[in-house]
Amino acid sequence: MAIRIAAKSVFPTGSLISCSRHLKSNIILYLRDKVGVATRTRNNIFSAVFGPGGLTSSPTIAIFEERLTNIQTTINDQAPAYLQHFTSRVLPILQQNLDTMLTRTEASHDWTNNNCESMNHMTGDHRQYHNS
Repeated sequence: MAIRIAAKSVFPTGSLISCSRHLKSNIILYLRDKVGVATRTRNNIFSAVFGPGGLTSSPTIAIFEERLTNIQTTINDQAPAYLQHFTSRVLPILQQNLDTMLTRTEASHDWTNNNCESMNHMTGDHRQYHNS
């Protein structure tokens, strides 16, 4: 979260978007390792957020809010110990992603930073090659 705050302070008019792969991983691992919910419950929550017709594919703020109400009910019913984490940590990032997708046509709900990580990997390989 600190990196997002720093980026926004340096680029106040910039649009932020977070990697969907990392968000997906965060949700699954938190539900499994911290909350300890069953696979079926994890899959229900995961699908409600990332699946077809899920929260991240909402085309408007109104639909996002409608789907959010349903997801919060699902979480409260199936994994109440996860609701605080979802509301305070995951939801603000999902809302920022939606804002970016609505204002930046090149952004998509399934954006990942794979290209950035590929470049980081190549840079790391290059450094190691020259340090040998």
